Amino acid sequence: MRARMHGVAVLVAFGIASAAFAESPGMAELSTAEADEVSPLRARIVFETGVGTGTFIASDFSDDPLVYSALNVTPIYNLDDLPFQPNLALRQWFQWEYTQPNNVSGRRLDWGDTAISLSTNSLYVHESTGLRLGARLETTLPISRTSWNTHKITATTAALRATWTSGKFMVMGTAAATRHFYRYRNEVREGEVVFEDGLRAVHCRSGQDVCLGGRYVLAWSATGGILLAYQALPRLGIALDMAWTGGWRVAAPVDEFTSPNARTDNRTLDMTRTLLDVSYSLTENLSLSLGVATFQPLLSRDNRTWRNPFYDGNPANNFTTFYVDAVYSL
Repeated sequence: MRARMHGVAVLVAFGIASAAFAESPGMAELSTAEADEVSPLRARIVFETGVGTGTFIASDFSDDPLVYSALNVTPIYNLDDLPFQPNLALRQWFQWEYTQPNNVSGRRLDWGDTAISLSTNSLYVHESTGLRLGARLETTLPISRTSWNTHKITATTAALRATWTSGKFMVMGTAAATRHFYRYRNEVREGEVVFEDGLRAVHCRSGQDVCLGGRYVLAWSATGGILLAYQALPRLGIALDMAWTGGWRVAAPVDEFTSPNARTDNRTLDMTRTLLDVSYSLTENLSLSLGVATFQPLLSRDNRTWRNPFYDGNPANNFTTFYVDAVYSL
């Protein structure tokens, strides 16, 4: 959820990060797809406060603290007249950073693209074994600064999930594919920042040929994940959520001018997500969760080994965050 900590430009492009990680992304998706027999209209509101591991490191080479709060609002409407009784949901998140931002503009307030989804937990149900299949279709409205600056049009996602429940245990596997649409094949950025001393920083203005040398935009991304959940007590739950996401960019031309060291496989950065969450229900509508989340590239900096999915080993990277969430369901 943070550019510095999670590589949000990549994560948002992949479509695997949202502002708040209440319960875990998998548990949040399940909750969004649930049908409510009392009212067809409901909402989930999540408030999160988090601290990155870089906050605890202070030196001349590693001084990158991160303390933030985020708000995630998801109104949900059940379409019980349609097959499989899907839920129509709209998700929007906002974030405020209390520490000094590391972006050029120094903005503390950030927000993501608006996601509109249609999801169900009742694609197939086998009562005797506890097996349930679900699905989700989603598209985004490009209102975030990242989408504005890269001229993104939208991203569309199709996802399937299988859930098995037995007593206090639940296991869920997910698979998703996302198609990303941009106006240009290359990232064309616009914007100019004027500092107090009068200096200007031009990120890249469309219409300038030199700007067309940016990296090629993402075309496809795929995600596979697994969620393990255990209801330890009637009000206390524990969840381990892990996922991998890979992406393929728009094809880059290969000719006699291509460097022999250039990657020509059109693969972008692989990312992993690992989240351990403990949640406690205070009331029927309000719960608190405490957890640690790690979002990071799959490979090490030299691309020779896989990173530890639970902890990178370098706290200055801010890949790992400790967070507290308050989740309210209307």
